[in-house]
Amino acid sequence: MIRLGRCFDLLDPTNAKTLKTFNRKLVADMNKEKLKIPKNVRAHKRLDCLTLNAFYGAVENNSEPNDSVDTCRAVYVPTQTQDRLWEQSWLYQDTHIQLCVRNTACILGVWMVHSIEETD
Repeated sequence: MIRLGRCFDLLDPTNAKTLKTFNRKLVADMNKEKLKIPKNVRAHKRLDCLTLNAFYGAVENNSEPNDSVDTCRAVYVPTQTQDRLWEQSWLYQDTHIQLCVRNTACILGVWMVHSIEETD
């Protein structure tokens, strides 16, 4: 059980736009400094990681004390057409919500969930 607290929610289009703008500035600044910009390759999302961590740092540096990002929430939607639940559907097999908990005080409880057997 997780309390989102101060959540940077990327399901909110305004926050997604903010992060996109931040990434563009970060990449431009790194190019000016001739720094190597990491790339996202398959499951290794190095540019995503760099951008989010730099964003969290910028929020913390420009905020009131104790005003930081507790969690970040985003959706992952695969883009392969074969992963659609059925032809032309907007529903995908592996769609899921990703949650990053930065403040462990937001974790209110943990327990084992037993799998449910699939039925035909």
